[in-house]
Amino acid sequence: AEIFTECALHKSLEFLHIAEFTDLPAGEEIVREGAWGDLFFLVSRGEVGIFKDEKLVRTLRRFDFFGEMAIVLDMPRFARVKT
Repeated sequence: AEIFTECALHKSLEFLHIAEFTDLPAGEEIVREGAWGDLFFLVSRGEVGIFKDEKLVRTLRRFDFFGEMAIVLDMPRFARVKT
């Protein structure tokens, strides 16, 4: 993923050791708009939808990521994410 292009290889591999891999069914809510969160997500396969006010605004696919802003800015999630 682009987020790791500036990382040294050994640092990128460290990420894999702390990552959790989860298969979710279609239609599953991953992130609720307005909720506080401390997790970062990387799409490893399939796709997820980003929804703002119940409207689909973007589709993420393999190697796309989300959730970083809630961690970096210590703020609630600004969109809903579903499989």
